[in-house]
Amino acid sequence: MLKYAQTTTLILLWCFVLSLVWSAALYARLAWRKPAPARSDVAGAAILPALVVGPLLLVLGFRVIHVNLLFPVHFFADFETLAVAALVPALVLVLASGLAGTLRRGIATEYAHWAGKPFATVALAIGRSPHSALRRLVLAKALAGGWSQCLPWLFGELVIVETVFNAPGLGLDAWHLAKQRDLSGLATTVGWLAAMYIVCVAMTAALNAWLGKRLESYA
Repeated sequence: MLKYAQTTTLILLWCFVLSLVWSAALYARLAWRKPAPARSDVAGAAILPALVVGPLLLVLGFRVIHVNLLFPVHFFADFETLAVAALVPALVLVLASGLAGTLRRGIATEYAHWAGKPFATVALAIGRSPHSALRRLVLAKALAGGWSQCLPWLFGELVIVETVFNAPGLGLDAWHLAKQRDLSGLATTVGWLAAMYIVCVAMTAALNAWLGKRLESYA
């Protein structure tokens, strides 16, 4: 069971890293745009189904760059190999869950909202870049909101992503146990998935609560 939890944890950690990199890139693009954006009504991107994106990446990886993106056999692979192999499934999960599009909209909305607050105006008045003053706040708010909104989709698509890439995680294990009608084993696996989901929900809720307290005076 631990190896299944390890694979799922690696995929979710990569999802967080990818969401952080994507958010930073979006903010950099937003900050360098001239003139500074004032609108928040950015059109949302369509969600790409994991059953479409996953097989497409597998075929392109094998046919175009001659790389097998299927997960390696867990028993024969070291931790570094497993960590690298979890990157592509995590990328598909970020796209299929709608997290990428949600972060795009969230970054634009939060930037438009906080750019008009007094502290951003003061930063501009004393010669500081308002983009630097807003960076941590906008990224934290967008990431917390995006993950809170997309967590159900992330865990829902997890089974499909792990199955497509043959990643020995909790989602794939639950799929095999359901086919075998092993209700006892399925209950254990689902319990692990539920525990991981609760931890993720608690972390995002704690971050949202902390941000809310810090920003009470700006509400």
